[in-house]
Amino acid sequence: MSKNFKKMTSLLLISLLVLPAGWMPSTIHAQEKEDIPVLLYHRIVENPTIEWTDTSLEKFKETMAYLHQNGYNTLSSEQYVRIMNGGRKKLQKNQSC
Repeated sequence: MSKNFKKMTSLLLISLLVLPAGWMPSTIHAQEKEDIPVLLYHRIVENPTIEWTDTSLEKFKETMAYLHQNGYNTLSSEQYVRIMNGGRKKLQKNQSC
């Protein structure tokens, strides 16, 4: 990663921390409406090579097993958006969609 890219990324992140909350887009305040955990995987691979974007297949399987064993459910992106827009109450951990 180039020094200029790192510097620009750092400046952007710092500026987001110091801006007044009123200047932030409303999507940043979505957590105030609901608390829905979201998992994001960039790449699931057998042998991860990039620490920041790769998840091993084994670690992914472990995570999915944990979520299953503890009663977590999935939402479609449409369901998530509807809940975040106040169209439906969020699901409890062990409720089905």
